[in-house]
Amino acid sequence: MTQGKALAQYGAVTVSVDDGDDGGGSSMPPAMASAVTYGEATSLVPDAVGGGTAEGESWIKAHDVELAENDDVDGSPRFQDVPFAVLFYLHLAAMIYVGVSFGTWGEPAASYEGDASDSDFGETHLSRIVYYLVLPSVGVSFALTYTGTAVIIPLCPETAVKASVVSSLVTTGIFCLLVIISAPGILTVVGTGAMFAFFAWYVKKVWRLIPFAAANLKTALVGMSANWGTYLIALAFTATSSVWAVFWMYAANGVFTREEAEDKLEAEDNLEAVNTDDSYAAAGKIHWGPLFLLLVSLYWTSMVLLNMIQTTVAGVMGTWCFAKEDATTCCSPAVTSSLYRTCTYAFGSVCLGSLMDAIIKALRVMAEMAKNQSRNSDDECSGGAAILFCILECILRMLEDIIEYFNQWAYVFVGMYGYSYIESGRKVMELFRARGWTAIITDDLVGYVLNVTAVMVAIVSGLIALAIEAWTPSGYLFGDDMEGAGAGWAAFFVGVIIGLFVSSVMMNVIKGAVNTVVVCFADAPAKLEANHPQLTYDMAVSWVSVFPDCGVHVPPKQPVAATVVV
Repeated sequence: MTQGKALAQYGAVTVSVDDGDDGGGSSMPPAMASAVTYGEATSLVPDAVGGGTAEGESWIKAHDVELAENDDVDGSPRFQDVPFAVLFYLHLAAMIYVGVSFGTWGEPAASYEGDASDSDFGETHLSRIVYYLVLPSVGVSFALTYTGTAVIIPLCPETAVKASVVSSLVTTGIFCLLVIISAPGILTVVGTGAMFAFFAWYVKKVWRLIPFAAANLKTALVGMSANWGTYLIALAFTATSSVWAVFWMYAANGVFTREEAEDKLEAEDNLEAVNTDDSYAAAGKIHWGPLFLLLVSLYWTSMVLLNMIQTTVAGVMGTWCFAKEDATTCCSPAVTSSLYRTCTYAFGSVCLGSLMDAIIKALRVMAEMAKNQSRNSDDECSGGAAILFCILECILRMLEDIIEYFNQWAYVFVGMYGYSYIESGRKVMELFRARGWTAIITDDLVGYVLNVTAVMVAIVSGLIALAIEAWTPSGYLFGDDMEGAGAGWAAFFVGVIIGLFVSSVMMNVIKGAVNTVVVCFADAPAKLEANHPQLTYDMAVSWVSVFPDCGVHVPPKQPVAATVVV
């Protein structure tokens, strides 16, 4: 086998591929490639057949020559999917122009007789709410979530998964009981009973998967806790997404107000509409073209910001798995370089995947609006149209789920290796298929733990906000119009919302980290074991106990070596 060609380091992995003409790893079927042994590489195929993977080398290195084309001659990474990044910036500029030119919150009042001091009064109370409730809730929620994910859950991950699954079952039972009490009847009992029975059956079926989920979760939590600056990046991107949503409402309201005014003028100028209600009907019609473009803009920008988080997480977690010395602090080189690559080289890939998701979401919302419009119509054909739109909505929801599932794995390879969007999705599925792990990636119990954690943090944040309101003088935060229990409930609501926002953002980071751990374990288990031997061993043992046919072999003697056969 000829000498391999070295490629640039993109994130965690320095890639090399065989450039000889002796059959190289790229042309050999994955099933014939090699056996990667934790601690010691064992080649199952002679070099004459096609060359196996070297010690610690990833499956991607051994089976992909196309990665060489992703880098320039000097070894620097290339920008991927550039046209879609340009298109995103053009769309953003257009939306800013629309917002500046036509944006409005509504028609201004004809006159305002109130005292100007009322406005100052409101601003004063708003600033107090921010200082005394919002900012403390942000700090408390971040501290609680970090403590829970960095200290408490890693100590007993399997217990945490079991407790979260059981709590979900109990919550479902309580919900079914409340439904029966509120609407007693045989149909209610049968329906809620069937729902609870189905969920109980589901819990029984997935109970055996808990060790597998716990091992993956623990590894991801340890990695993210060492690079907790990623949480701050996620919060910043999510806050930016919220600001964008507010600006979008401002711009969209201006566009629709302008369209409505033009419809009224057109209807009033029509002689047939004089002294009728047609002008009012025309004012309420939906302009599907502008609506589609505005919805795509809303979802595209929001999804770009959120998917940038996932790509950054993948880069950070990949570096922690394969080169832990660069990923050990809050603002480690892994965090800063991953964020830089996401905002530059990988930005076009993020825009492409987000655009596909945004178009499906916009079409689904429009189908739902058309369905509701048909139901409220007096037309004889409205019933059939509503059914068709309902079917279309279901199809679009399925497509939306498929795109989101594809994206969560594609962005792992985008962040780790610098592939284009389409190539990333194809390669990650090829990797799982080569390992025989197509069933593994469909199971998700980690979400139960993260959701329960987010809810608990939100409740504690709300209680602390309630205590702060009780500590302040009466009427100090919400004014004299809201005192006593009303002010307490308002403070609790603010704390819960802020706590849920902060903890949910951090939970999404952990979900992305779990996906990256699965990919790293599938791609280069020897490298993962070299950097984190105990965590890798725990993962191997749990995977074998749950999936005996997953291709992982753990010999019984110590030191333990786990082998992945491809």
